[in-house]
Amino acid sequence: MKKIWLISYQLDGVTAGPAVRFQRYAPFFKEKGYRLVIYTFKANKQLPDKESREDFDIVRVRSDYRFFHNTLFLAKCLWKAIMSKEKPHSILTFGLTTFHLWLLPVLKLKKLKLIFVNTMSLHTTYLKGNSMFTKLYNTIHYKLYGVLYRNLDYIVNSSSALTDGFRKLKVSESKLVNIYNGVNNKRFKPLGNPEKLQYRKKLDLPENGMIFLFVGLKVERKGILDLIESWKLFIKQNKDAYLVLVGDEKESASDQGYNKKWNDLKNEFENSELRILNRPNHPQIEEYFYSSDVFVFLSKKEGMPNVVLEAMASGLPMITTEFEGFSDDYGISGKHYILVDRNHTKIADEFRKLSSDRIFYESIKKNALERTESHFLVEASIDKYVQLFEK
Repeated sequence: MKKIWLISYQLDGVTAGPAVRFQRYAPFFKEKGYRLVIYTFKANKQLPDKESREDFDIVRVRSDYRFFHNTLFLAKCLWKAIMSKEKPHSILTFGLTTFHLWLLPVLKLKKLKLIFVNTMSLHTTYLKGNSMFTKLYNTIHYKLYGVLYRNLDYIVNSSSALTDGFRKLKVSESKLVNIYNGVNNKRFKPLGNPEKLQYRKKLDLPENGMIFLFVGLKVERKGILDLIESWKLFIKQNKDAYLVLVGDEKESASDQGYNKKWNDLKNEFENSELRILNRPNHPQIEEYFYSSDVFVFLSKKEGMPNVVLEAMASGLPMITTEFEGFSDDYGISGKHYILVDRNHTKIADEFRKLSSDRIFYESIKKNALERTESHFLVEASIDKYVQLFEK
């Protein structure tokens, strides 16, 4: 079986994002004759250096460098691939810096295919400020990143919107590939009311009333403060609904101002009139999709979020704001989902519309399911990756 290396700095303890997505892809790769080997940073000394699971392997690499941990970890993994007796068929990575430029000629010499899986919109400003040094630094790094990206084998973007930055860097169109984040519609699927009620009981959720669902890290970038303020406006006049927030908290991912506001808001959740249920991450996250009626996603910056496709595949009409990296690939607003301005009153109005207009609700649900089946199924994504491996 051919080995595909995936270099991901974070893996252990991560509950969402691209590393989790590729773990879900692993059984599908296996069916196609590829064994996924995930190289990750060994953050916990108690974990084994090597671990074999049913569908993929994990290799944990120590990195004792005090500075530039992520950059030097990636360089170490690429060097391992170069020196390995059993060369990987292809190497996937979520991160690259200009420091890794010196490795590209060696990788090409060893005939190793390096594929950059881009998960966010590309930034061209690396230091903030207007000093001469800052401007010079940003100019030099912009040019160096252009050299880096133009010399990769392929750059995979999860949506068409993410390719624009690479085009500005004059990366060849032949190297830019769009592969949607595939969703498994056998796992994420709509259920009838009897099954929905069973999952609500299992998760200790209200048995009656509409459930609006948020899934993700409870950090500033995810727009959770906007969500709660919008919900407060809605719930004043709509008492037969609940907002369920599912995900972990991560104070290091936000500033102190946000963390204080979030902690203050959590105290308000005890007020039953708000009808907000705050839950930790759940390994079988599909159970929350099965239990809910509407999905709300007010993030500010993303690539193509797994949860968006999972919600659409589960038949949940989605209310979203336009975030950095947003793409028309999701479909048409008002048909496949609802796109609204980042305005609390307008967001609350969309909550009301979905909760009161059943015909509109069912139309969005039906169209979202059709869009998922025609564009976002995991089988199609796997086929496109295999085509890259074999080129």
